[in-house]
Amino acid sequence: MLNCRNITRNASDYLERHLVWRQRLAIRLHLMMCRHCSRFVSQLHSTVLCLHHLSPDELPAANAEAIATAARQCARRRDP
Repeated sequence: MLNCRNITRNASDYLERHLVWRQRLAIRLHLMMCRHCSRFVSQLHSTVLCLHHLSPDELPAANAEAIATAARQCARRRDP
């Protein structure tokens, strides 16, 4: 059984489908039982979606705070 640390380490690979089916199944089982990890993976997924919708000129070079702000603004646009 995976623990929360395993989930956070493998969340990106899980979302990008870079894991074999057994690893994906193990993560899905953990996510069904752990609301914290489920929320983490959901937020990571939302962040990735928001960043994919930004054009390259909206992504400032090497400025983490500006990227975080842009992701928050995108998330607000997506929320009803």
